[in-house]
Order: sequence, then structure tokens, then C-alpha cells
Amino acid sequence: MPGKEMLVVAVFSKKPVNVFARMLVTKHFGKKIAYDEHPFQVVDYEESLHIYYALLQVAFPLQANKSNCGINLQVFDKAHPADKAWLMIFAK
Repeated sequence: MPGKEMLVVAVFSKKPVNVFARMLVTKHFGKKIAYDEHPFQVVDYEESLHIYYALLQVAFPLQANKSNCGINLQVFDKAHPADKAWLMIFAK
């Protein structure tokens, strides 16, 4: 059973051509270090808001906290790296 859930929404200013979007998670439990890579889902278009977006949902173990779990978000369009992307993070 997951302890904490996080939903990350990446919103793009223009339709991305070649999206690179992932969350790298470093977990320290005892003397063990684990690295997880979570890619975002495929980019979609929300017609009512006129935006392009990608989603990522990750569940963390119950014992995860800021001292034993690090997060690095990477989101950009490889074809147009200067285009803007906004991130919204929801935790539960």
C-alpha cells in the first residue's frame, strides 16, 4: 500500500515536438540506495483550456521523507528547449 502519492502536471506554452519529461527519484533506506526513473505520459491537448500537458503519478513508500527521498524533475522540448513549461505538483 503506498504511503504518499504525487501527481505532476507539465503544461507547455506551445505544442512540444520532442518532449523529454521524467522524474528521477533517489531513495536512501538504511545503507541501500535505489534510483527510479519515472517517465511522463504522452503529451495531450486540453481543448477547453487550449493547453498541451503531460502527466506523471508516482506513489512513494510510507517511510519516505525529505531526508531519505530526493526528487529531480526534468521537463523540456528537445526540439525547442527555450519554449516554456510549467509544473504543477499535487501531493496526497
